[in-house]
Amino acid sequence: FFLSSFQPIEIFRSRLKAGKAHQFFRNGLVSLQYIISISLICSTLVIFSQLRHVKDHDLGFNQEQIVTMTLGGSVKHDVFKVGLQGQPGIVNVSAADTMPGMGRSETFFTFEEVAEGGRQILPYIEIDEDYLDTMGMQIVAGRGFSREFPSDKKALILNETLVQQIGWDDPIGKTVSMTDFDEKREVILVPYTVIGVVRDFHFESLHQKIRGHIFMLGDHFNMVAIKVRPDNISDTLANIEHVWQDMESGRPFDFSFLDETFEHLYRTEQRLGKIFVYFTLVAIFIAGLGLFGLASFTVDQRTKEIGIRKILGASVPNVVLLLSKEFTKWVILANVVAWPLAYYVMNKWLQNFAYRIDVHVWIFLVSGVTALLISLLTVSSKAIKAAIANPVKALRYE
Repeated sequence: FFLSSFQPIEIFRSRLKAGKAHQFFRNGLVSLQYIISISLICSTLVIFSQLRHVKDHDLGFNQEQIVTMTLGGSVKHDVFKVGLQGQPGIVNVSAADTMPGMGRSETFFTFEEVAEGGRQILPYIEIDEDYLDTMGMQIVAGRGFSREFPSDKKALILNETLVQQIGWDDPIGKTVSMTDFDEKREVILVPYTVIGVVRDFHFESLHQKIRGHIFMLGDHFNMVAIKVRPDNISDTLANIEHVWQDMESGRPFDFSFLDETFEHLYRTEQRLGKIFVYFTLVAIFIAGLGLFGLASFTVDQRTKEIGIRKILGASVPNVVLLLSKEFTKWVILANVVAWPLAYYVMNKWLQNFAYRIDVHVWIFLVSGVTALLISLLTVSSKAIKAAIANPVKALRYE
């Protein structure tokens, strides 16, 4: 529309509009492009920094080399565990009704000698005696479940967050009643004794805060967790598949790694990061084209001025600096606008995570310097060409 508005007679007379108003309009458009580019660079750095934080964050258990499988059919967890024990490459095997990163059951629990908050709906997991060791979870008080204590069938292990919420200084030996149903489907309270406290762990993604959590022993499980050695994993999986086929030849061998399960919890953020990378590259390219066009237009308008300056003794670096600093101020202005805009948007996005990074100053400095370098390289290519041109030809221009 802007180009088509030119009158042919004015184009032939080289009377292109170059007034201050139009110059401000052109500079404003290029600045807007750089505001978008810088904002996208900042956002991309924040997103990938948060994803890195998620990957490096201590989950409270070891998710590496943990193979999880869903049982079913004729396969029983205890028989499957016996078949896997002693297989090369297998460190430990445990069973549970669910795994971190998956769903879990919740019910009412009532806590002894607790007036306020003494009855809560809390998640719980039924596990076997090997679960905590297999997952690398740390007991910070009391002990874990053991086959040496038949009474552990009526015992519980709490996490640190729950103990703090309840306000118990020493939870070992305290009574916790679980809401259950009898054979007539009537509500009953089943008493359990606390025997241990486990270090806090993330059962869900880092979008949610750690909640109070309860472990109890179970009898029937539909999932197993297999801790394998990091070397020769393919051979170890082949051994596991062989045991599986001996027990359940009619069903395919289906498994997953626990770290991959947790990684899938952040697929939306990973896709968003990739999208931002693509948009950032496109925005920088378009902004570079706009700045190159603006530099070409400016050099064309100041051809005679450049020639006169060179005749009066201006060096090539002087001319390049003269042309470059005019555009640098617009890029700096774009940073001033883009930084608070990116900070506001990314701060809102980070609120989706209960555990998030701080938006550091280096993110804005890197984005600003990157945009400035790109602009200097773009302008310098045109400015150097104008600075080394023959000043005599410049004086004869038009």
